[in-house]
Amino acid sequence: EKCTSSAPAYIMAEKKANDSTSASPPPKEVSYKLARNLAAGTMCGCFVVMTFNPLDCLRIRWQVEKTHHGVSLWEFSQKIIKKEGLWGGLWRPGLYANGAAASISVGT
Repeated sequence: EKCTSSAPAYIMAEKKANDSTSASPPPKEVSYKLARNLAAGTMCGCFVVMTFNPLDCLRIRWQVEKTHHGVSLWEFSQKIIKKEGLWGGLWRPGLYANGAAASISVGT
């Protein structure tokens, strides 16, 4: 059999060997892996947003607040929690924006 390709014979032989040994997985296995990876990424994104959103909110409020001079970050956070509550003061603000950003960055 004569090779009509311009590639050297050893490259053609290697390509032929790789083509015959690399069988693609069945479609059900691929869809299972995709679903498993998608679920893991979603759970990771939710965990990150729920864990770090209060810290991000606290950081932004600390930077914007003008009257925090001489007050520690801990005292500042306690003041917010006492006045607005943990959910309303630190978790709820920015939760939707951070959730959307995480779903885009983790999902792609």
